[in-house]
Parts: sequence; structure tokens; C-alpha cells
Amino acid sequence: EACWWEEQEPELELELALVLVLVLVLVLVLVLVLVLVLVLVLVLVLVLGLGLGDGGAHCGLICDASFPTTMLAYWARDRVRGPRLPLPDVVRMLTSDTARVAGLHDRGRIAPGYKADINIIDHAGLKLHRPQAVYDLPAGGRRIVQRADGYVATILSKAVTYRDGVATGALPGQVVRGPQPGPA
Repeated sequence: EACWWEEQEPELELELALVLVLVLVLVLVLVLVLVLVLVLVLVLVLVLGLGLGDGGAHCGLICDASFPTTMLAYWARDRVRGPRLPLPDVVRMLTSDTARVAGLHDRGRIAPGYKADINIIDHAGLKLHRPQAVYDLPAGGRRIVQRADGYVATILSKAVTYRDGVATGALPGQVVRGPQPGPA
């Protein structure tokens, strides 16, 4: 018994072949565009600084605040498949590179005239916990948090604001609006 397309005219076979080729080309183009977009995103993340987050704008959906800890613990210390990133490079990406991209020219380095925001980290003890939902926003709003061990102290403007992951109550910070000039 003949297939249905064998009973049709040769022009129909040609049209079907052209449609199949067109569909395959379209799928190939879509795959290439997707690969290019993913490569572009990866390049932008690497070039623009790995410490940028959304500042909590999507805190009920994701927790990208753990990204710096992931960079330090996984990419610079624990990675086994492929090369690790050198720790000094990761620290630079999370500090001065990110500050530069954000226009905060008075931050990101420990040097005279710069804002001295410092994390003291026990790199060997750095560990992320599982993300969890907490309902502590106004009106019972949800946010996702991901706690970490290994942060010995956070110092902002000469005041210790966190010690061993626990807030000290010191709040010396201010809202930063727009680019900041570098030290004179």
C-alpha cells in the first residue's frame, strides 16, 4: 500500500520538502539566537561585575543576595569540574569592579580616601544554608532569605554592623543616590 504522499503530485513532494527545510532552518536559527543571548548574558555578568544584584526587588521570588557567597565558596574554593577562579580575582569582581560599574568611585578598595566597608571572612568556614521563606515584610509579605556561615564581621564606617552573622544594632549607613566621585 502506498503512502499518502506517494499518491500526490511531485509538486506537493517538493513543497513538503521545502517546508521541512524551512522549519529546520528556523529551529536552527532560534537555537543559535538562544545560544548567543546566553553567551551575551554570561559576558555581561563577567564584564560588568559579579556582585550586582537586584537590591531585593524580587525578594519574594529569588534570593540573589547569596551570589557573592557562592562566588567565594564555590567558584573560588569548592569547584571540582573545571578550573577554580583565583580568590583575588573574585574579590576584585565583587568589590572594585562592581563599584566601578555602579559609579561608586569612592568604594571598592581599601585605600586612603575610600569608604571603608569591610567584610572579614573565614574563607574555609564559608557555607551557604538552604533558602527559606520568611514572612516578615509589612502586611505579612514574603521574602526568600539564605543564611551563610563564615562572615566573621562586617564593618561600615568604622562600626561593626554584623558579628558572626548576627546584627549588632549599629546602623551607620546612609542611602546612596547616584554615582559617587572618587577620593580627591
